[in-house]
Amino acid sequence: MERSSMRISLTTLGCKVNQAETATLQGAIEEAGYEIVPFNEKADIYIINTCTVTSKSDYQSRQLIRRAIQRGGRVFVTGCYAELKLDEIMGIEGVERVFKNTEKMDILRAIPNTSIENIHTCYSSPRSRAFLKIQDGCDAFCAYCTVPFARGRSRSLPFNKAIEAIDSMVNKGYGEVVFSGVHIGRYGKDLPVETSLINLVEAAAIKYPMVRFRLSSIEADEFNRGFIRLIEDGKLCPHLHFPLQSGSDELLKAMNRRAKVSDFKEAVMEVYRAVHDVSIGTDVIVGLPGESDRDFRKTYELLSSLPISYIHVFPYSPRPLTEAAKMKNQVPNQIKKERAAALRRLSKEKERAFLNAFIGKIVDVIVENKYDDSGHYLKGTTENYLKVLVKNNLKRPMRRVRARVKGFIDNTAICELI
Repeated sequence: MERSSMRISLTTLGCKVNQAETATLQGAIEEAGYEIVPFNEKADIYIINTCTVTSKSDYQSRQLIRRAIQRGGRVFVTGCYAELKLDEIMGIEGVERVFKNTEKMDILRAIPNTSIENIHTCYSSPRSRAFLKIQDGCDAFCAYCTVPFARGRSRSLPFNKAIEAIDSMVNKGYGEVVFSGVHIGRYGKDLPVETSLINLVEAAAIKYPMVRFRLSSIEADEFNRGFIRLIEDGKLCPHLHFPLQSGSDELLKAMNRRAKVSDFKEAVMEVYRAVHDVSIGTDVIVGLPGESDRDFRKTYELLSSLPISYIHVFPYSPRPLTEAAKMKNQVPNQIKKERAAALRRLSKEKERAFLNAFIGKIVDVIVENKYDDSGHYLKGTTENYLKVLVKNNLKRPMRRVRARVKGFIDNTAICELI
């Protein structure tokens, strides 16, 4: 198709679900023949996919909107911030349209000659790893979280459409597919013919044994031996991310979290005993309403004692519509900062210990064909989620390679091809 002269720019804040949705929009726009340009360049249309997980995300979303307006062109805004703060965004002069999350793909209807037909097979990203959104929404209503308000009830991509989407991604050359969603452990429960995440991963891996498949995140109480079997059989990457949020059962109960500390500990240890090189990550929110020094010590001591590879640390940010925001026992910001700093130091120690265990080992790397600042090393990701730099002695594009870990710089593995 002859390319249109129209230039379109897309940018994304937030989670892998947002990234997957933006890549889907980009794929459909490219198929219509439009030119995609970086966000810092002049464009005819700017599409901003926003996030509202914290007040900082709200601020960043507004910044991006105003930058797009300053550059001229039509400005379309979507995402979770747009869903919950519609009037606020419409009050920004220069925003042409706001699309709620349920209307996100309708952006294509506002761009001539684009189509939402077979939208699940549209995907385009400069990355070598593709994010497939198999599930959206959440029924959990954790006390601190706006996701159920921003994305609605849990719903799954039909099984056959998920496989068709994977077909398309593989045909486009992606070497890894990351199963993504808000609550992917619920995948398939709402479909007319009930299925499961394990069934989907197994079907995909059997069809494409040379492609890597990875889970974005799964709740500890929804993890079972079936996932370990998939890892042991080479059908799933040895990398799991279990959200914890707090190591205090009392605090988890107050925040309406279903998973208990024991669920988390059992999941971590079960997979670690079975797959020793597995990477296990987690999320923690510090300063949740009512978090005492004792609660925080429980969290710190729990994570210190377990074979965790990395910790994503988030200071609690009160969000509108949530029960936690109404609670009176809010934690002072200075205490949040101190607790976050302590856990981030622990995470650095955990990361370094995990990385050191790989020195001299051979790893499987999906290469991004993006160079570091020196221009000599390509960036990549191993199956157990190490971020690596591979020296490109071949001086040619690479997709997937085997390499030996020689050392580390700032928690990034330095590798040489073998």
